[in-house]
Amino acid sequence: MADEKGTTSQGSRLGPPALSPSAHDMGTLQVLGFRLGDQFYGFDVSNVYEVSRMVAVTELPDSPPEVLGVVNYRGNIIPVVDLRLRFGLAPRESGLNTPIIIAWSGEYACGLVVDEVSEVLSLEPGAVMSPEAFGQAAHHIAGVARLDDGLLLIVNPADIVTEETVRQVADAKD
Repeated sequence: MADEKGTTSQGSRLGPPALSPSAHDMGTLQVLGFRLGDQFYGFDVSNVYEVSRMVAVTELPDSPPEVLGVVNYRGNIIPVVDLRLRFGLAPRESGLNTPIIIAWSGEYACGLVVDEVSEVLSLEPGAVMSPEAFGQAAHHIAGVARLDDGLLLIVNPADIVTEETVRQVADAKD
């Protein structure tokens, strides 16, 4: 488990992604778009390290079903979560081209398996609506934006890989 400095149980350090000058400075929100099934989602790019392809995942006994296991990311052992399973969608077979978004979830780095990664979108101020009107059904959703071809659900990685998830993974490793 990582402490507040990002030190994992193996002693490696991995903190939040380095912020480069971006559209945030001008008030726009940059979002990495991805798909799960027919739905379009996005992460604020300030939470994303990189997009990678599927690698060998070490399974952990007694871990939650959505946690596929752990991987070694630049010397750091991080959990890999299948977002289809986390969001209650039917599982899908992963292949070598299946994308993994390496993201910062508030206190922890994690790998998030998605169906497809599309592009980085720039959203103007006011284009993102608060999910509060959707109630409890939107507990993973940080905002909703209207696009030309549908809705974009903006997800906060910290709501996906929680301290509880990391604790369960740590318990499974022991």
